[in-house]
Amino acid sequence: MVTGILVDDSASNSISSQTSPNTWTDSAGNIFIADSGNHAVRVIAATSGSTPILGISPSQLASPVGNWIAGHIYTIAGTLGVPAGSGDTDSSPILATQAQLQTPTAIALDGEGNLYIADSADCTIHEVSASTGKIAIIAGISQNCDISGDGVATSVKLNGPVGLAVDRSNHLYIADQGNAAIRVFISTPGIATIAGITQVWEARQIYTIAGTLGSSGSTGEDQSATQTAQLQAPSSITLDASGNLYIGDYVAVRVVTNTTGTYTVGGITKAWTAGNIYTVAGSLTTSGNNDQASALGTTLGSDASITALTTPISGVIVDTSGNLYIDDPGNNSIRVVPNSSGRFNLLGTTLGSPWQAGNINSIIPNLSYITNAISLDSSGNLLISDTSSHSIHKVSGSSGTATVIAGGQGSGSTGDQGPATSARLNTPF
Repeated sequence: MVTGILVDDSASNSISSQTSPNTWTDSAGNIFIADSGNHAVRVIAATSGSTPILGISPSQLASPVGNWIAGHIYTIAGTLGVPAGSGDTDSSPILATQAQLQTPTAIALDGEGNLYIADSADCTIHEVSASTGKIAIIAGISQNCDISGDGVATSVKLNGPVGLAVDRSNHLYIADQGNAAIRVFISTPGIATIAGITQVWEARQIYTIAGTLGSSGSTGEDQSATQTAQLQAPSSITLDASGNLYIGDYVAVRVVTNTTGTYTVGGITKAWTAGNIYTVAGSLTTSGNNDQASALGTTLGSDASITALTTPISGVIVDTSGNLYIDDPGNNSIRVVPNSSGRFNLLGTTLGSPWQAGNINSIIPNLSYITNAISLDSSGNLLISDTSSHSIHKVSGSSGTATVIAGGQGSGSTGDQGPATSARLNTPF
């Protein structure tokens, strides 16, 4: 199961660079990592001092310290290396550093700084309060991975949730991969338009907004995302500035448009219908590696049989200019679909000829490692999680130079409270 990453940009109240979770940077520059195999969420401190991170002071860590040290890594939620036994946390919130998680594979911040964690093996979503540092289950039923209809979030069954994203109203979107659907957790009630659906939404309820619960497929092109469409294996999700919802679904990127009208999405200019689903990159049924050609219908992933089992698209990001980034591990590449044509720099890359809107380009080709997720920070740097060496890489947004910022020492659970580059991670997402 794979996901993407969220970059929190709550200071500017922008959702244009948000994506589903995992490794991301908050407004203070702290980098959070879903250390899946270690059953924990860890953080690389941006600055030294005692200012709380996620409502937690350094004295409240499992092994208390006096101050955070910049560049050092700390376990901020869960118990490092210890999986939950009979479940994660109950309805009584406890300090996140005292909790146990099973397999955290996605994280996301809302505009108030609260952290959401998708625990895919436990089939639950947790919230860590930014004001108290306490954690509690807000959606799903612990140890009950199954299918059920919409309703009160803590009574709805999820099945392998692996992707998260948050919109400007702090509503939480969930890639419920095992149920082949995208669902939304409503934070505040009222009339709103979400994924092209305008209605009265009830607080702390779960609603299905794309796909057919429990029915995997690739139907519904240019049809209602909730009434007709089927998704194959939704793994990562992101939102652009207009509230359009992008879904990394097997070997294609699909979008549920939020408004009706003629505008540009993923480099494609056309008349869109609110609430309908469209393919904007890749093919719904085949895989391949075409490059510098139209992304619409261009195949992603090096081999259909391999991709189907191990490497579906593992991340999608939309930057502030509407450019679509795709983590394509089947082709060992990070690829981009420009939203407009012209000459401009993306991650230190300027094509010999102008970029063409809607064409797909391998912006970081021939990677020697397996990627799990990607993110853009507020400075335009790309963060990449590397499964094969259990590390986190940062690619400079201006020069394209890549450096390891955490892990890289092999799989393990050591190095907490020390330099992040000396620590051992285990299958980071």
